[in-house]
Amino acid sequence: MRIKFAVESYPKTFRLNLGVALSLKICGQKSLKILIVMCYHAFTRVNLLYKMELCYRWVDNSTSMVPIDEDYCLSSIQHRKKHGQHSPKFLQPELYFIQKDLAIGGSLSENRTKVSQLVRKGATLADYPTYRQMKKKGFLRSPMEAGEHVDFAEETYSLIATASGYPKIKYIEQENGPDILVITIIPLVDISYNKMQASLIIHPPIPNAPSIKTENLSKLLEEAGVTFGVDNSALEKAQQIISRDIIDFDDIVIANGTYPGEGEDARVQFELEIGPLAGYLLEDGSIDFRDRRIMVGVKQGDRIATKIPAIPGESGYNVLGQKIEPKTGKDVKIRVQGQAKFIAEENRVIATGDGALSIVNMDTIKVAPTLTVSKDVDYSTGNIESEKNALIRGSVQPGFKVDVGGDLKIFGAVSSAEIKGGGNTVIKGGITGTTSLIESRGDVDVNFIERGTIHSGGLVVIRKQCYYSTVKAAVDIRCHKGSTVIGGQLLAGESLTLGNVGADNCEPAMIGAGVDPQRYKLYQELQKEYIEQQEEIIQALQMLGRGGRPKKIKKMEEAAEELKLKLLKLNLIPGTDLYSRVGKGKERDDIDDEDPMYLLEANIENIRIEVHGKMYAGTQIMLGNRSVTLKRDVENRKYRLSKNLKRIMAIPL
Repeated sequence: MRIKFAVESYPKTFRLNLGVALSLKICGQKSLKILIVMCYHAFTRVNLLYKMELCYRWVDNSTSMVPIDEDYCLSSIQHRKKHGQHSPKFLQPELYFIQKDLAIGGSLSENRTKVSQLVRKGATLADYPTYRQMKKKGFLRSPMEAGEHVDFAEETYSLIATASGYPKIKYIEQENGPDILVITIIPLVDISYNKMQASLIIHPPIPNAPSIKTENLSKLLEEAGVTFGVDNSALEKAQQIISRDIIDFDDIVIANGTYPGEGEDARVQFELEIGPLAGYLLEDGSIDFRDRRIMVGVKQGDRIATKIPAIPGESGYNVLGQKIEPKTGKDVKIRVQGQAKFIAEENRVIATGDGALSIVNMDTIKVAPTLTVSKDVDYSTGNIESEKNALIRGSVQPGFKVDVGGDLKIFGAVSSAEIKGGGNTVIKGGITGTTSLIESRGDVDVNFIERGTIHSGGLVVIRKQCYYSTVKAAVDIRCHKGSTVIGGQLLAGESLTLGNVGADNCEPAMIGAGVDPQRYKLYQELQKEYIEQQEEIIQALQMLGRGGRPKKIKKMEEAAEELKLKLLKLNLIPGTDLYSRVGKGKERDDIDDEDPMYLLEANIENIRIEVHGKMYAGTQIMLGNRSVTLKRDVENRKYRLSKNLKRIMAIPL
């Protein structure tokens, strides 16, 4: 971020107010009006338009802010003051393309539309060729911005086409300044969102102006990167239409990719009766909320499970020639612990000793002895630490810790205590206390939780209520239909099923699905760091006063820009590359996500939130990288991402 101030004189009060307002702007809030109001109260007897110039603009929808005029500073204000000029004069940019109103559909038609000539990739669209001369007369550059398929060249202060196509102009109105010119390019070769189709966009030719008629279509496709699935007959049809000079718009599909073929993923088939796994989906789509059966007894030599190999799918290719791996047909790696052994030649798991079976996330198999504690965990037992499975027939009292390597079942409650399990964790009595922390490598099944924290490497089952708690699951969070969630934060890597959410006069909850809990934590840390950097920059600028711009501040600004870009690119969807979001924008909602077809490790189809009761207004809903705050109460809703992952859709249950 680069901000240029041209302030003739300003008191401490003004600097403070300006700093606060800038902080709001940087955080993504629309606070320009707040800035003007705050400055007005600090300078009630001064003409702000005359005394202060705050000249900045966003370039190319990036994170950079540059002045409307790089060369404009205090000297320009003094020049206008000396000559009695109270309003700056603005130089309009020179446009290097032709636009004309044409009668579409024939010369007799009254339907006239503005049409632009064809420009090639790399062409200059607009700049200020006479600026050096006009600057001496007190002129400033009128602001302009780069739209889609256009770059802003800061060195030459010009707009450059990044794709061949048709320029389109629009103006953004400003209350206290000239309108901002925005130029975008409608690409000649339009590639679909998933890169599986390419179309040739034909606009009416302007007489005596460059048009597609003189271009080689094959070279234009190559320039756009289209190398696979080109339909030669469609190219011939397009050439015929172009040669007729028809005054009309047309688009012709000229290339199609091939989709990957379906296979079957590898899976683990258990040979023993392992009983119900609470929270898992049944064939009819409902959720199994029966008591979970864990620690199934096995004997040495028992055959526990068999691995069913994957059936590979066929690869596909998009129009850019990029290979698309099939999402199905993936292998599964079986992990064994304790007295369990995987025989690779036979694809089976056997028990090498007697013990209790623990199955974690359906791919980790452990056989270990079981430790039984027949009373509360308190001063009489001390903390519990073991690599075994554990049964605690009482409660865990405040201040104590339980750390086991396998499955854990607590028949009582957990009150302000710390629980760690290497397998699955079942707590029959519930969890209370702000210092209560449950960390489990596998699933967690609880009766209720109040003001506690759960971190699960599998799924979480909540049977009654969740009040002002933090619950994070790598897979799903499944709440009983009659349960209630009030306040707090629930984040699931895949799906989230709820009963009632919220209540009158209560703090709203934040619920999220398709959000990696660890990445969300990273996002919060980066956001905090970014705000701190902005505050440091503002303080440095305040201390600087009218002086120059030292390298230290420039380095601080560059570091802030880099951090802002990280925040925008960070992908919260599990299984995606960490900084894989694409496109340009000022806010996270402006950035695009890759088509789900290319997200091999992400289960986009499983990302959803289901509410089987009432959800109150104010609830914050998050699906993947998109978020929305509920404006009114709703009942029985399912929330999913749109096919292009840009919107959250609500569907009645």
